[in-house]
Amino acid sequence: IQTIVKSQSPQHGGWRYTSQPRDGDTSVFGWQMMALHCAQVAGLDIPEKTMERAKLWLDKVGGGEHKGLYGYTGPSPQDAMVAEGMFVQQLLGATPSDPRQIESAEYLVGDTNLRGRRKKKGNLPNAKSQTNMYYWYYGFLSLYQHQSPLWKKWNLTVREILVDRQVKEGPDAGTWPPGKWKESGNLVATAMGALSLEVYYRYLPMYKI
Repeated sequence: IQTIVKSQSPQHGGWRYTSQPRDGDTSVFGWQMMALHCAQVAGLDIPEKTMERAKLWLDKVGGGEHKGLYGYTGPSPQDAMVAEGMFVQQLLGATPSDPRQIESAEYLVGDTNLRGRRKKKGNLPNAKSQTNMYYWYYGFLSLYQHQSPLWKKWNLTVREILVDRQVKEGPDAGTWPPGKWKESGNLVATAMGALSLEVYYRYLPMYKI
């Protein structure tokens, strides 16, 4: 945890693939924030300035009307980064009614509650979508915490895709192929697939606690 704290950029609050502070990206940022949050839950002290700096990074890479559409190193939204940024905002205390959370959720799934506005299509995976465990994993985490009709729509759709794409026969039975991120291999893909399907059993909705 001390290594993570020391390697955060003091300028913009991000992390990169090094133990020395430098430029950041949302992918590494999200994993470090999850580790820090787990440490807090376990009773370890995390410097308040570390969490405050983290908000700077989300502002830096947040695009859209409410800055809820997150990019990799800038405000150009990417599916996995939006889901990851949305989840980190929840770790930092954002509630489902936060405009950034609503904007993120609608980007991921679409707008099922029109509220007098034009319907948004969203980026909900479908049966023809390339397997993207990284995106789907953070989608499950963030939308489960959101607990809106958008979560129900995501869960019903992507859960079935995950179950369908699990290898059923042969020496790789029970695993998932990596899909988009081939370098992760079946091991990482299977871990993320299992963690995605277990989200109901590992977490309680934070805003209800």
